[in-house]
Amino acid sequence: MPLAINPLGPVSVTPQSTAISSVALSQAAPADSTSAVTAMAQVNPTTNSASLDAALQALGSAAKLSDDLQNVASALVPSMQKIIEDRPDLANANFDFQSDHGSIKVVSSSLSDRDKEWLQKTFNANKGLVDAVQTFHSDATTSYALWAKADGQTLSSSDTAKVSQLADQTFHFMDMFQHASQSMLQNMFKDGSYTTPNGATINFQQGVNSPLSFLVFQKSNQSIVEGTDTYTSPLGHAYYGAIRGNFFFGSSVIPDFMPSMSSNSVGVNTTV
Repeated sequence: MPLAINPLGPVSVTPQSTAISSVALSQAAPADSTSAVTAMAQVNPTTNSASLDAALQALGSAAKLSDDLQNVASALVPSMQKIIEDRPDLANANFDFQSDHGSIKVVSSSLSDRDKEWLQKTFNANKGLVDAVQTFHSDATTSYALWAKADGQTLSSSDTAKVSQLADQTFHFMDMFQHASQSMLQNMFKDGSYTTPNGATINFQQGVNSPLSFLVFQKSNQSIVEGTDTYTSPLGHAYYGAIRGNFFFGSSVIPDFMPSMSSNSVGVNTTV
């Protein structure tokens, strides 16, 4: 019987988000403060080892997708710069993009079909960006298949095709960047200021929905990922590398993408 393809389903082993903590009272960031998933397994006697292995692999896929999303952000920079240079009239245009059968599709309710077509052509000419988007798509569909396997279900060829199409429809990259920006804002001190190495203000309060706003966001994002940010307290004390890590790892950033689990449990408890 074909598997019912449904991206959202209750399951007791959903990975929890790892928040990035400010370490502004220390001059050095922790040796490894990037986000990661740690799983503690308690094997249910009714759970076979193949299902448990699949569940553990699926848990680890959350961290992989966050890294994939960072790679998409990095690869997107030259395309956004080109848009601003070649079409300054689109610098503040609102749009999103998604995977579409191996290429990139632009979606927007405000742009003309001609402008969307031009943007799609620009994005698809960036091989690094196309590859990064497809890696994210591939890892998301693999994760879905692992959750299905953990529940004792194997995806057929037709199931796999449906999951791939569903992944195309589920993940909107500018929207995920926007949620990441909002998530990061919650992990920063409200007083004082954060700056990049060249003195630019780190600011996650603006929306992320256009070429210009994305480039502003990405400068701040890159500084946090590399740990090159500086926090200056209200008293004027500077702390270097105050925040470091991949804040794309979080339950509010990347949408859940998993089948409904018939058993609702695979005998695993998780801690982060």
